[in-house]
Amino acid sequence: MTVMTAPLETQFLMSNASFLVLLLVAFAVGGLLVVWPLVETVVRQQWGYTLGVLLLGPIGGLLWFFVGRAGSSTPARPSGHRVLGG
Repeated sequence: MTVMTAPLETQFLMSNASFLVLLLVAFAVGGLLVVWPLVETVVRQQWGYTLGVLLLGPIGGLLWFFVGRAGSSTPARPSGHRVLGG
């Protein structure tokens, strides 16, 4: 006579709380390092950085944050100059 035993229960393929937290952090980092630089490079018409962010992903976003964003800022007006009409 053969005795049939129930299979052991496992948590395989079941997500737990730490997985969900890591997934949310990954989405936040992806949004910060890919989506934001991509939108900003298109608005500022920095097509080289746009291509870099598309091809390199988060690494391209980091490059834009440290190099491209600082290089595209407009210089401040000297305090002695007046703006026309103002």
